[in-house]
Amino acid sequence: MGYESQVGLALTIAEEKKLRTAAARVSLTTLRENLTQLLTTDATRFDSAHDGQVLYFWDWSKWSADREPGIAWLEARLQRLAPETYCYVRLGEDLGDYERDGALDEIFDLRAIATLDFIPAPDQPDPLSASGALLESARQLVAAYAKGEASHSIEWEDLDAAHRLALDALRVLG
Repeated sequence: MGYESQVGLALTIAEEKKLRTAAARVSLTTLRENLTQLLTTDATRFDSAHDGQVLYFWDWSKWSADREPGIAWLEARLQRLAPETYCYVRLGEDLGDYERDGALDEIFDLRAIATLDFIPAPDQPDPLSASGALLESARQLVAAYAKGEASHSIEWEDLDAAHRLALDALRVLG
């Protein structure tokens, strides 16, 4: 899979227009296509026209200026902007791998929030999977109840499946 990052780029609408115009004028076809994909297909774009800002958000994308010419072009372009016209935030997979640049008082409130995650030992049951199984069991019970209410008859097969799922999950969770 490789190393990935979450990246947010907030810009004033005026700077976004300049950025898109410059990207469209890039003479090297492969770079121009890479930039088009980077700014359209790969990113989610949020527009706050009444506040005069736009946000591009890349969720866990391979983000390497060394390997991706579009990213290198974009990062170099940002260095030429007035700091108050943009805010760039990149959060990598490793704790402490965090970059922030620009000084735009952006309305999108870009910030990094750390979380703790774990992978259960191979011989240990996964409590997160068990809680998901309990939730699925509850969904199945609700569906079986609704079906029974509608038909005035309970299908034991529907209840049996939900019951087995719930018992298995409860064994794991204790």
